Amino acid sequence: MQKNLQYRRTDRDIINAFVTLAAQKPFESLTVQDIMEEALVSRYTFYKHFKDKYEIAERLQDEMMADFVEMRSQMQEKMSGGVLSQQQQNEAWCQFSKKHHAISMALSGIHTETVNLNKRYKEVFREDYLERAVGSNMELEADIYASAQLALMEYFAAESNMSSDNLGKPLQRVLVNVCLYLAHLEPVEDVKRALDPFLEE
Repeated sequence: MQKNLQYRRTDRDIINAFVTLAAQKPFESLTVQDIMEEALVSRYTFYKHFKDKYEIAERLQDEMMADFVEMRSQMQEKMSGGVLSQQQQNEAWCQFSKKHHAISMALSGIHTETVNLNKRYKEVFREDYLERAVGSNMELEADIYASAQLALMEYFAAESNMSSDNLGKPLQRVLVNVCLYLAHLEPVEDVKRALDPFLEE
């Protein structure tokens, strides 16, 4: 029992060392030696837990995506039952962002065949849109939707002090403004003024 507890602690020490270093330097230049020194473990101990730095990154990505999918599943279940307010949705996103802030920052610059957090997020968002929406340009719409959601996730990940006050109406205004300019609706300012009553902060 004690051995298992020590093993888990060492496992976490190595992971924490990776998270710290990956947020400070490019993944390509990060070495096992760097992680060993940060975690204060020997080479033998490191390889007893992980085969390389890629395995650490893959585990972190898998754990984070599992939490992400679970959170979205719970939110969708509550929304379908009509028991989750917009404020509660915003709070759930903020809690997720804060919980995973350090890991998000560590993984954001990693783009390998097996580790690409942004790509994984985008796939989930695309599937979500295609399951719920209907129309004649679904693939394009899904891509735009996923890209917008991904931009928001990157923003949340970079904001360690994110609060639900940063979401809601202010966020709706941002999205509407972007869509108006993207669609080249003229005159943009007139359209925005017409929408103001729906976007009061």
